[in-house]
Amino acid sequence: MLKKSSAIWAIVLLAGCVAASEVKMPIFYGHRGDRELGLENTMSAYKAAWANGVQGVEIDVRTTADGKLICFHDSDFFKMANDKRRVNKLTYDEIRKIDIGSKKHPMFKDEKPPLLEDFFAAMPKNSYVLLELKKNSVDANFPYALRDLMKKYNIDRSRVTVVSFYEEMLINLNQKVPGMRNMLIVGLGDCRRLGMKAPSYDAHLALKNILARLKAIGCTGFSFGASDKRIKYDAKFIKNIIDAGYEVSVWTVNDVWDLHKLVKMGATSVVTDRPTTMKQTWEKLFSKRAVPDKG
Repeated sequence: MLKKSSAIWAIVLLAGCVAASEVKMPIFYGHRGDRELGLENTMSAYKAAWANGVQGVEIDVRTTADGKLICFHDSDFFKMANDKRRVNKLTYDEIRKIDIGSKKHPMFKDEKPPLLEDFFAAMPKNSYVLLELKKNSVDANFPYALRDLMKKYNIDRSRVTVVSFYEEMLINLNQKVPGMRNMLIVGLGDCRRLGMKAPSYDAHLALKNILARLKAIGCTGFSFGASDKRIKYDAKFIKNIIDAGYEVSVWTVNDVWDLHKLVKMGATSVVTDRPTTMKQTWEKLFSKRAVPDKG
């Protein structure tokens, strides 16, 4: 009886694996690089992701006092270095003297925020980047600077997607450099603002307004905070966005089983803190032969 039961379970598990393998592997974007293997938003974190076959990284960009574009998340250096000075008040030479790594671990004491130009110079062929803009993190001429850097390093527009919670940042991009891939990022607070209400937190209540904002801004995609369990969404919610012509990316998802469900719903990419681990786990569980699909 035990052997028969074991055989039945083996068949069930095999059937599940076969079904899972039919789901295309998404593009994995390392959230500020691979933060398990390097210091966030530094070349070590980016290169760690690339070295392990992760196709994409998500980076944050800010403008320094002397007009340089650097990869850095916060508006100041307090979290990284107990230094309250702001990025936009310091020159890049001044920023390079700040120890942003020792607070996390002595091995990172020599790490510096890279220039966006450094990132593009090192970016492997056939890799992708999500470039996030915080509110007022860059100046109004950023779209031109981005365009010129991409041209200098022969980075095709299909490989770069600008993302932001802030509509004005994307509108500025689309007005000045039309044709760039760009996504509006939406989380719990944004869904509330766009019509989702407590206590149900039904994302469908915000759908009409989400689609209207994507169209008005000129977005090519939608970046959804799908890891927040308070937001109630389903395959129909994502399908409606895709059917309207938008790519769907999800963030910040660190559980491969949750991700598998989201990909089955239609998501084509994911931002994760654990890109190497997530990619390798996906390949082991679901589809070793899967080829990432850009959508």
